[in-house]
Amino acid sequence: MVLGMVKKAEYEKVVKGNNELRAKMEKLRLENALLKDQIRALSTLPPDAGQLYIFIQLKMSVTLDDIMKSPKFSGMGKRKINTALKKLLKRRLIEVNVQNGEERYSVRTPEIPG
Repeated sequence: MVLGMVKKAEYEKVVKGNNELRAKMEKLRLENALLKDQIRALSTLPPDAGQLYIFIQLKMSVTLDDIMKSPKFSGMGKRKINTALKKLLKRRLIEVNVQNGEERYSVRTPEIPG
């Protein structure tokens, strides 16, 4: 079948490609919104909490022991690390999940409205 002067197969190929591009653009838009949210969060944090947030984000999921073993935080002490973690939890920037009896901290993904 010919639509105008275009074959149906060619038309469907163009439509499929257009839909794939739209899906990719939507994914990029969501990633951009997430990055903007993370930048806003980091700019409001004190330096210690900001470094901790970045550390957790890069590792995806960490325990308090993982944080304390890191050379970046070895001089902070457990109490100061806990205080920074509580600040991040209070601001809802990170979340705690219990796996195998140990608390694991990870960056909380914001809910982006549809």
